[in-house]
Amino acid sequence: MSDRPLIIFDIGNVLLRFSLERAARNFDRVEAGAGGKICRYLWASSEGLKLETGRTTGWNLFRSLRRTLGLKMSYAQFCRGFNEIFDPVHANMKLLRILSRRYPVALLSNTNPIHWKYIMSKYPALRSARWMCSSHLFGRMKPDPRIYKSLAKKTGTPLNKMIFIDDREENIEAARGLGMKTIHFTGDRGLEESLALLGVFCKNGKT
Repeated sequence: MSDRPLIIFDIGNVLLRFSLERAARNFDRVEAGAGGKICRYLWASSEGLKLETGRTTGWNLFRSLRRTLGLKMSYAQFCRGFNEIFDPVHANMKLLRILSRRYPVALLSNTNPIHWKYIMSKYPALRSARWMCSSHLFGRMKPDPRIYKSLAKKTGTPLNKMIFIDDREENIEAARGLGMKTIHFTGDRGLEESLALLGVFCKNGKT
């Protein structure tokens, strides 16, 4: 086993910023007045939770959404509006690429199959990670301790040999409670300094 830690990146608001407001605007451009209702269904309902944990498909969710809200838009229009909400955090994407050449690196994100397919195609830098893991693939979401244990099993890495980077405090606390080293990324501090404090160096592409 390598002495180097497994470095784990969350995706949302660490590697890719995303905006629910932007999603609502996207949907409103297709079907006026529908944006807010669709976003509440996607991010604040049991059906949205099923999508994020792999218990339903994008198409099945859309059929339910269309029936419930009486939508007229097509599935392709829905997916476009749902997907076009991301912007890369360029400095952190660069770090991901650098660190992936020198350390074992994983992604661990709460996301759904529609977004997963889109971002892996749109942002190929994400694929530089050795392991790419999502809640919809594991069947559970952060901060459920079982998702971190599933990652440990998949990667063959003890939890205390992991460095976990996430923007949400509850996810950080759950990881820390399992003995993982953590970095709470809030967007107001570069990751390089935080990683250096844990013995991970990447200045000028060197570690």
